[in-house]
Amino acid sequence: MNTFPNELLNKDSLTVAILDGIADAVSILDTGYNILFQNQAHKNLLGTHLGECCYIAYHCRDSVCEGCPVAMVYEDGKEHSTIRNAATRKGSTHAEIMASPLRNAAGEIIATIEIVRDVTERVLNEKERDESRQMLEDIANGISESILLISKERRILWANKTATELAGSDIIGRTCYEATHKSETPCKHPNDPCPIHDLLETGDPKCEEHTHRDKNGNEIIVEVSAYPIKNEDSEIIRFVHVSKDITERKRLEQALRDSEERYRSLIEQSVDGIFMFDVETKNILEANQSFQNLLGYGPDDISHLTIYDLVAHPKDDIDAKIQQMINMDKYFIGERNYRKKDGTLLSVEASASHIRHKGRSVFFLVFRDISQRKQLEREREKLILELQAALANVRQLSGLLPICAGCKKIRDDGGYWQQIESYIREHSEAKFTHGFCPECLTKLYPEYYDNMGGNISK
Repeated sequence: MNTFPNELLNKDSLTVAILDGIADAVSILDTGYNILFQNQAHKNLLGTHLGECCYIAYHCRDSVCEGCPVAMVYEDGKEHSTIRNAATRKGSTHAEIMASPLRNAAGEIIATIEIVRDVTERVLNEKERDESRQMLEDIANGISESILLISKERRILWANKTATELAGSDIIGRTCYEATHKSETPCKHPNDPCPIHDLLETGDPKCEEHTHRDKNGNEIIVEVSAYPIKNEDSEIIRFVHVSKDITERKRLEQALRDSEERYRSLIEQSVDGIFMFDVETKNILEANQSFQNLLGYGPDDISHLTIYDLVAHPKDDIDAKIQQMINMDKYFIGERNYRKKDGTLLSVEASASHIRHKGRSVFFLVFRDISQRKQLEREREKLILELQAALANVRQLSGLLPICAGCKKIRDDGGYWQQIESYIREHSEAKFTHGFCPECLTKLYPEYYDNMGGNISK
């Protein structure tokens, strides 16, 4: 039975005047959910429904609404609240409904006071904030870098997906050095520089290279940056800690350095001259030791040389050759003359490759000293000519020779008559010794022949 004191419902009473002055919508419901009182704000928001059952008047239901805070008050005697969509004279709104028990002198609940507050703007703002927070979290979780929000005490307040996958899902609340270094003490200079420490010292964001450990204890090389979060007084209250796993990059960089060192060692040890020149400027960029040895240039001379200083051929010819090489990845130039520092020429055989080096279009040339080979070729050609001349002379002796029938002299190509032995000696490798045949000896020196007893070979 309703025992709610009727004097409180008297519109002239001070209580009603106070309730009408409240901006929130206030109503009083008896234990049967009948509306006993509405202040003016309640009437303005939901209409006048005095004496009606609340769930019929507001929701067109035939039973108490599920999760009704008024019903919950009657069940346990405590205050309850909820936020619901409510159909009001302003349209659909978000309403915060708060219900509190009203008790008599004996402590028995005789009614419930219900306060309805329009929180549409707050709900929309919270929704927008939640959507923004979710969007930022989605962005942070989509980033491949590890991101941590760290307190001034170095404790991790928040971590993105990459960070938890790398360091473990239990890092929230742990210190940054525990989570990332598996250490019980903070990082210290100079062996283990900390970007947060540097940030506190200088006020400027710093980037450092660190060796971290993942959740399995494996070492990884990271690039770490720290950024401040400040309050209204420009005091640093938190830090954003961003780390990027550069282990693979460092491995590739080291492999590249090793490869470059190997190739540089090969180039420096090569007996062939090797150099590079810029396609656009024609400046010599680099040259190996053999280049310097073969051409007589010192290390300080290289940067002042152009391809025109080096190649001892007309400029137009050099430019035409360069244009031919540009259209081909590799090009065999062939024999050229290179100008040495002292001005003398060196015969070389060269080949070139068109490559990109440090963002430039360059030619990589290899040349070999062929001056000795050229000298041997010249000597060979001279020998061939001499042999050809000798063969020609031999062929003359094999032809018809004009010889005197009387004195046996031979007429040479100039029309002069020579003794036969002189002619043969000049036109062949034959040499002569002189003696007498038996016939001439008996004719010219008979006494000598007789003394010898005629013992002379015929």
